[in-house]
Amino acid sequence: MGAVKIGNARLQKVKELKNKVAAITGAASGIGQMLAVNLSAKGCAVAISDIDMNGLQLDAYVLDFLTRMFPKGFVRLAAAIAGRK
Repeated sequence: MGAVKIGNARLQKVKELKNKVAAITGAASGIGQMLAVNLSAKGCAVAISDIDMNGLQLDAYVLDFLTRMFPKGFVRLAAAIAGRK
C-alpha cells in the first residue's frame, strides 16, 4: 500500500477494511449513518456515536441484524441502500 501526503501528514491507503475499526460521529442519520452501514458491510467494526440516542440505538440494532442475517450479501445490500448499483 502506498502513502498519500496531505500537508505534512502521510496517510496510508487502506485496501482491506476487515479487522479495522472506525469511530463514526453523527451516526444516527445522514452521512454518518450511511458511512456506518457501508463500512460495516465491508467488514469494518464500527464504533458509533450521536447526540440522538434513539436514532443511535436503532442504528445499532439494524447493523447487528444486517450482519447476522446477511453475512455474505451485506455488501450488495448496503450498496443498494446507498443508491449505488
